[in-house]
Amino acid sequence: MIRSGFAMLLTLGALVIVVMATSIISRERATDSFEARIHADFLDAMITAESAHDPILAWLETESKDVTVHPNSISPMIRVLNDTFQIDKKRVRITINAWDQFAMIPNGEQIREYEAISGLDQINSPVSVFPSSLHPENLGANIATHNPILGQQTRGNGMPSVNLNTTPAPKLKQLFLQYNISGLDKVLSSRAKSESARGSSIRVDGQTTLRFVSSSQSWSIRTDVQFGLASLSLWSVYVQRGGNWMLEQRIVIPD
Repeated sequence: MIRSGFAMLLTLGALVIVVMATSIISRERATDSFEARIHADFLDAMITAESAHDPILAWLETESKDVTVHPNSISPMIRVLNDTFQIDKKRVRITINAWDQFAMIPNGEQIREYEAISGLDQINSPVSVFPSSLHPENLGANIATHNPILGQQTRGNGMPSVNLNTTPAPKLKQLFLQYNISGLDKVLSSRAKSESARGSSIRVDGQTTLRFVSSSQSWSIRTDVQFGLASLSLWSVYVQRGGNWMLEQRIVIPD
């Protein structure tokens, strides 16, 4: 899925203007010491990461609904933004990647182990649970912390959703076999051609168990910023409530 150049350039341009203005202010407060320069760069990295909120919203509002992931992909990861520019002679790189929470259906043991968590920061693990472009298979790409979306006042309240267009093929195949559903080949064929498949609710013994959908209302976003001597990564979760995208959670990634 390729992002829309015009829309993203507009939002990126606004981001650069904000960062340039705040960067100049922080530089005026900084001394010439190495530690002070690192500190100033870190503050600018934080400002840059937080300013990415607008490009992320632009992508969620205009492009996320049409996302498809190739059947061969092992992770529901989408590249949203990857740009490099200079501010005050400092090299700035910002990378934004998104993981579809509706492609992270926990099942079996995973449900019992993780159903109570609301964020990846609550998982006690000796290695990073946060996925990245280099490690898209990390735990955070498979554990849905916001699916279903709690408190969502819809007919599907409390019911997990599965995005037919982003869920990894092995997981989707498992669900189709579990519920004895046909049509998987057609879904995967559509995805291979970047075409969207339509979804429906699945009923077992008269009860609606889960929903197959064609777009997601919950996305995890990783924002990585390199600003001069400093780097910073944020993990944010956005959910759609009442037709509007809301920032539900933001975590500074410790690694």
